[in-house]
Amino acid sequence: MEKHTTWRRLSTYSVNRQMIQHIADTLNNKIPAILHFGNANAFSNHSALVLYRSGSSEVYHPLNKYTQQLFHNDTEALQIELLYKEEGDSASSSAIVIEMKFGHWSGDSYLSIALQNGHNAREKTRAIEEELLSTIDPNKNRNWITYPNDFVPTLVFVAGFVIGLFSLMFTNPFLKLLCVLIFGVAIYYVAHRFTKGYCDFESRHQKRLDFFLKCLTGAVAIFILVVVVKML
Repeated sequence: MEKHTTWRRLSTYSVNRQMIQHIADTLNNKIPAILHFGNANAFSNHSALVLYRSGSSEVYHPLNKYTQQLFHNDTEALQIELLYKEEGDSASSSAIVIEMKFGHWSGDSYLSIALQNGHNAREKTRAIEEELLSTIDPNKNRNWITYPNDFVPTLVFVAGFVIGLFSLMFTNPFLKLLCVLIFGVAIYYVAHRFTKGYCDFESRHQKRLDFFLKCLTGAVAIFILVVVVKML
């Protein structure tokens, strides 16, 4: 039996009910085909969803038992698991373990695959990884831009505020406009960081935060436009 294990950090995603359904379909229908299992639904009862909330967690087993359209407002992370082993001796039976985690905080999102199979375990593991990444790719977002580390947002806010003050001192229209633009971008950057998690989960609270971010973006755009008009 060949064995292969892989682990990779995931990018940022907007997680919703539809995304979970697509992952479930991939686990139930496409992964068995990659492993050449005769039963297309061999894994349907071996998957689970774990929702991590503030101070508690919920487990749905199998995965397709999760039917809620929106997540709880305090959802902090979500983990999808697949644990399967054929009957027989552990050393001579095929087995697979998949973990996909999407977290609100940077560093909590990853994909892990461990496979024990008769042959070509490395190639099959790579094919499974590519299939799962392809499944979640439509939900990828740009939240990672505001999550390089915990220090950068503070630096951007301070630098943007100072540069915004400098705009009051300049008489050169170009320098004044440049300072105002940097100030506006800094406000948007920091606001995006505090309204969107590394991965965000579709909930009523998140929808309110998204609306607030849109309003703030519009207000910043109008502010910059007013400054430009006054300079003309």
